[in-house]
Amino acid sequence: MQHIDNDLQTIAGTDVTKKRKSPLGAILMIVAGLGLAVTDKFAPGIAESPNLASAVMMTGWVLFFAGLIVLMIRLLGNTFDLYYTPSGEKLKKYEYSFEAPQREKVREIAVKGDFKKLASIPQSPISAVKLTLYAIPGKDVLWSQVFEFVPHSHVPVTDIIAYPKGTASL
Repeated sequence: MQHIDNDLQTIAGTDVTKKRKSPLGAILMIVAGLGLAVTDKFAPGIAESPNLASAVMMTGWVLFFAGLIVLMIRLLGNTFDLYYTPSGEKLKKYEYSFEAPQREKVREIAVKGDFKKLASIPQSPISAVKLTLYAIPGKDVLWSQVFEFVPHSHVPVTDIIAYPKGTASL
């Protein structure tokens, strides 16, 4: 059985696209950090106070290196967001955890797409049964899958279930 987190793009076809997260924030951190690190050379008020100059320079270098680390993660890491192609909206992942005896109820809700009934089932901090949903910001659920915890991993109970837009919502 396929896993929704790994195979959603395959199942959805052209309806889902991956986009790399923007490195702009990291670049701004790097520029701001460099600006702070060399401020004491150009601002006479800061240069007159050695403690303030050291604090500003240290803050700048910390910001620079933090920005560099974030930039490397954004460019080299697996940092992607999933988008619903027809509307261009970012998909949001929701996960709900339930006790083991609730497995059949959760599975029925997922198959029918009636997610409003989830409020009637008590959630649990222990994820014996896990429901994973991908929805767009309007709370329209587009895909879901139910998992059961088997020692050391969650295994799918259902296939990935697709809902036409507007037929299932939270």
